[in-house]
Amino acid sequence: MAADTGAFSGCNGKGYRSGKRRDGRVLAVVGTDTGVGKTEAVRALVSFLRRGGEDAVPIKPYVSGSIGERWEDLDRLGIEEKDYPPARFRAALSPYGAVRRGEPSIPISDVEEYLSNALRGHDWGIIEGIGGVMVPLDRQNTWLDLQARHSWPALLIARSGLGTLNHTLLTLEALRIREIETVGVVFADGTGGVTEEDARENAAIIAEKTAVAIRGIVPYSSDPGSAWACNVDWSGIIRSCDGCDGKEEGEEDRGGAGGPKE
Repeated sequence: MAADTGAFSGCNGKGYRSGKRRDGRVLAVVGTDTGVGKTEAVRALVSFLRRGGEDAVPIKPYVSGSIGERWEDLDRLGIEEKDYPPARFRAALSPYGAVRRGEPSIPISDVEEYLSNALRGHDWGIIEGIGGVMVPLDRQNTWLDLQARHSWPALLIARSGLGTLNHTLLTLEALRIREIETVGVVFADGTGGVTEEDARENAAIIAEKTAVAIRGIVPYSSDPGSAWACNVDWSGIIRSCDGCDGKEEGEEDRGGAGGPKE
């Protein structure tokens, strides 16, 4: 278990360097819920990879909850307007919920085409999910369906406080059932209401109950960029990501490394 909150490799100005170029390596940053810190995790991981000389790009294929003509998550990720995803929704709801309220439905094929174009020519695509993994994208598909179809490995971001054990175990089980490789869990306190002792206890229980590595515990901070850089084992996440190269056509599905221990 890598649950130590001491300084990790992302904090010393260095980054990960693979030593060779590989187009289209992908990692999906997903959450147990909305507002758990996925966007900050993507920002920190992209920064870590870029400091090592990797060409990494943040990608958010679905976004909801606009402020005028802007979406805060896209702005925080540094995604320019010309690179906005087609699946943008004004209401702060799930994509399917926004459509049920009258917003235009975006075919999942359009989202997949956007993803293919966004990944092309880059060493790394760090994809941010929307809400939790079971969020409905349309009448037929959840986020989990989309991720399983493309075999993207997952980094799971979870709250560090009360309630996280149930949410985290359920999410890991859902990823395991769909044979999605889970490269680790990061716990984060986004409100300042969780003690370090409680956060460590919750992380220890998840480590005991599952086969998934705890990659960090991020405390609440007025400087979230530094907190995420310094309290997560970004190097370990990348080095353990066997499935990040993707699945070639005809290759058997990769088994997931998540879920409760048998």
